[in-house]
Amino acid sequence: MYNSQYPPLSPSGSLPYPTLPYFGLEQGPLVRPGCPPDDATIHSYPRVENGGMYTNDNNFDPVDRILREDDQEPLEGMPRYNLNSLDANVPTVDPDFFPGLHNSDTDSHNLSDDSSMKATTGNGEVEGRRGAGRRRGRGRGQRRGRASVKPGDQAMRWPGVPSGQTRDPKARENVVPRGEGARGGRRGKRGPRAPAEPSKAFKDFQAKATVAFLLDKNFEVAAEYARQAIQVNPEIFAAHSLLSEILLEMGKKEESLAVLWSGAHTKREAGVWWEVANRTAELGGSNILEELKYCYSQIISLDPTDYDAHQERLSIYLEQDIGGRAIKACEALLKLRPNNLETLQTLAELCAGTDEVPGAQEAYKDCVHYYQKIQHNGYGGGFSFSDLNIYLELFASLNQWWAGISALRTVARWLCGRKDEVFWDSAQDNDCEWDSDDQPRRICVPGFKPGSFGPEAYGDGLPYEIRAKLGIFRLHLGPHFLAEALVSLLACLN
Repeated sequence: MYNSQYPPLSPSGSLPYPTLPYFGLEQGPLVRPGCPPDDATIHSYPRVENGGMYTNDNNFDPVDRILREDDQEPLEGMPRYNLNSLDANVPTVDPDFFPGLHNSDTDSHNLSDDSSMKATTGNGEVEGRRGAGRRRGRGRGQRRGRASVKPGDQAMRWPGVPSGQTRDPKARENVVPRGEGARGGRRGKRGPRAPAEPSKAFKDFQAKATVAFLLDKNFEVAAEYARQAIQVNPEIFAAHSLLSEILLEMGKKEESLAVLWSGAHTKREAGVWWEVANRTAELGGSNILEELKYCYSQIISLDPTDYDAHQERLSIYLEQDIGGRAIKACEALLKLRPNNLETLQTLAELCAGTDEVPGAQEAYKDCVHYYQKIQHNGYGGGFSFSDLNIYLELFASLNQWWAGISALRTVARWLCGRKDEVFWDSAQDNDCEWDSDDQPRRICVPGFKPGSFGPEAYGDGLPYEIRAKLGIFRLHLGPHFLAEALVSLLACLN
């Protein structure tokens, strides 16, 4: 029944004595339902007292534990000794010990410790700890797991607490539970790093390299001095920049770019990475797209609002046909400029046939709201019927026919200069708003005032591709709207 478990049951029905590597030091004999352990098993298992096991079988001496704890940090004003070879009762080691002087508190503490070290043998008899042991002076340890530092004591410092200061007992109240904190720990500050302090040798090499480059025109010597300056302080960008300029004058464009590329990581400025990107584009190469993409990613990490870097990286994603990252790049661009119609069109093309269509719909909706604030009557450029046509394609890809008709009527009405005529929304069963003439249907709509707008603000102003979509959307609503769909489709033919 329990043969799959370790250890298996013995024929007598009781569990054998568990070995320590499998069950630990403080577990005790295992008891299963229906198989109670016999008396021999219970008496043979060591008794646990005061949070530890002290028997002749574990070869452990509490005094050794105390000495090991004291050995972690030397006492203030005392050199570090090998405490295992010294006696704590020797006055030269323990100045506070005086033979014949007894302290009742210390004696009672020692007696309680000695009583806790006793354990039972296999026969149930009480036995003392192994060997005679050494006589103890002043007790310098506490039970396992408890710190022995008193307020003001500098023998042990808690992590994060400066030397000479004690730990605040309320410090753990603000500790975030494990697994609930920010992932990855605290991140460093974005942007340029603080400039490193150049050493004297660096200044000497940098000055010699500058003189040899600008005054003597000795490029070989100048390059050697610049390399030595980099070797002394590689974290300083000035030496990398100087060496890159020297190599560029020598005609070593690839080596110059490699030096500038390496130095850009020490500067952490977007302008430096723009220089690296421009020179990389000029130099070319088989791996130019990956190199440029890395440069633009570095710029964006330093300055997330750099629109040009986002745009350039999007172009690379499109060229490499990385659709998922291109969609994310479009979304990042639209957060910076929600009125960018070219990016909107690119996003719609990328999302077609994917699960990202709702995101593109929201982007178009935000763009329409943006332009409605600055184009009250729909004139003056910006959002146009061509953009509306792409917007409607997103509704068609999701089979959202009613929502598509509603968006068509609202946006087209705004583009025709009639944004405030919202009473047309009450006529859901027909599209008389887009008839060519007021008679016979449009005149019957409550709220309509003939002559308020010209014919181009109604049916004559609706492009054919938009009118055709209106008819197609009506067809998808079912046979009940077949007649209304034919009205729109026949108007395109006429």
